[in-house]
Amino acid sequence: MKAATMGAALFASLAVAGCTASGPAGEAARRAEVTQAAVPQAIDCDRLGAAFDLQSEIAVGASRAAAPLGPLLKVKLHELRAVSPLVVPGRKEKSADRFAGLVPFRVEESGTYSILVASLAWADLGVADPPRLHQPLNFKWVTVCGERFKSGLYALEPGRLYFVQFWDSPERELALMILQLR
Repeated sequence: MKAATMGAALFASLAVAGCTASGPAGEAARRAEVTQAAVPQAIDCDRLGAAFDLQSEIAVGASRAAAPLGPLLKVKLHELRAVSPLVVPGRKEKSADRFAGLVPFRVEESGTYSILVASLAWADLGVADPPRLHQPLNFKWVTVCGERFKSGLYALEPGRLYFVQFWDSPERELALMILQLR
């Protein structure tokens, strides 16, 4: 075996070992995976029929009210070019005829929150002041009440204004849930 090939194989083995290593990072990843798997069970499917209509925001400071936590929200987006993103979107828009919007919300207590989005729109979670991305603990697609949602888990703190920034959505309206898990 050539030295370069052996080196690549060794690097790959170490990378895999590092991903599955025990310790604080490995344990946190396992806990996040277990929490993420429990998200669908935390939702009462009988109550999903009563969705709240919500108009997304187009810019910082335009917020009329923070989004409620818990219920299913039907969020109406704006034409993409009308929205001023708070953070650089995680992907470039595919065309100008897409949709975007900002959904601000506050949390009252520290904990793990799930942001569920039933859309192919790009969704970023951020802290509003100063505007910056907030990294997820875990992210995956989950099935909730027969519908597919992107689900991100986030450790959030009370007293801060957060926002979900939607970008490059093929749909003008999408479903969103913001749930406190623990």
